[in-house]
Amino acid sequence: MQWQYGFMGAYDGYTGRIEVDDHTITILRQGMAAKLSGQRVPSRTLPLAAVSDVAFKDASRLVNGHLQIAFGGEPLPALTATTAASDPNTVLFRHKQREAFRELAAFLQKVVAMNRSQGVDSAQVYAAADDPQAHHVGKLDAYAQRLEEKSATLQAQSEERQAAGRQDRGEKLAAKLDPSGERPDIVAAAARMSNRLGGGRELKKLAEHLHDGEEVQLIAQGTYADRQGILVLTNLRLLFLFHGLVSQAKEDFPLRLISSVQTKSGMVTGELRVFVSGNNAVIKGIVKNDLAPLADAVREGIAAASTPPPAPAATAAAPEPPDVFAQIEKLADLHRAGILSDEEFAEKKRELLGRL
Repeated sequence: MQWQYGFMGAYDGYTGRIEVDDHTITILRQGMAAKLSGQRVPSRTLPLAAVSDVAFKDASRLVNGHLQIAFGGEPLPALTATTAASDPNTVLFRHKQREAFRELAAFLQKVVAMNRSQGVDSAQVYAAADDPQAHHVGKLDAYAQRLEEKSATLQAQSEERQAAGRQDRGEKLAAKLDPSGERPDIVAAAARMSNRLGGGRELKKLAEHLHDGEEVQLIAQGTYADRQGILVLTNLRLLFLFHGLVSQAKEDFPLRLISSVQTKSGMVTGELRVFVSGNNAVIKGIVKNDLAPLADAVREGIAAASTPPPAPAATAAAPEPPDVFAQIEKLADLHRAGILSDEEFAEKKRELLGRL
């Protein structure tokens, strides 16, 4: 049975036109806005019985409104300003066209209510309509899936190339900084630096300035006392190192003497202020990505250096020497009581006196 909806009209919007008669609804994509949206879907004519939902957004003087229609029980997708202009089931309208589209939206909402009240299967009606848009959307979905699969493949290949590049750069860095393979801590810290365009001479000379048992944790480029070098955090100290062509400079701050550090960050670089014994030193030009991790690691090092070592385990107290004279008195009592003979008493007495 074909329902009579009793309504006819044509509504021109910003991105298209909607025409309604007693039984059908036609959506035409037309005008420059529709072309700019990239929409190439032809005009569509569907039974009103296929309409399953409607969404309406009113227009203001500054923002366009839109009328969105769902067919065959499909959910209404959430729209943005960009997707609303390209959605095939949505027509945008301006402020001056809002009254007409309010009227159309009210009618379509009644259509949805009537379809539901009469038990109309909008999905079945939509499928029987042989809508060319359905085939078009199917092709678009397949194409989108192929694009997504290709994008995932390209992404995986890119990640593999990047990983291989990082490994290659790491191997080159290790060969340059530590050809003997004895200082992997320096190589690892240098590989984590956000900027390695400078500091090459300092990195090569770093191992010469380290103490026995000292391990490098972090390295960053920085400027101290108008010299651009590297700032190195080890398990013992914070070290600034500069190796120029004709001069060298080194400044170290033992972690046990540092009271605190502060940071100040700019657009690209920042500075680290180190407080030591009432004085402070400022290292500038540290790349932002290196600044915060370096400061946090220094604070952890300060806390570890200031923690007192555990107290040695208490040794067991030596037993007090026995009271020899008290024991002799006890022996005398036993001798007087006749329990010990003269010889036994004399022997035990000599033995106790020998312990003094």
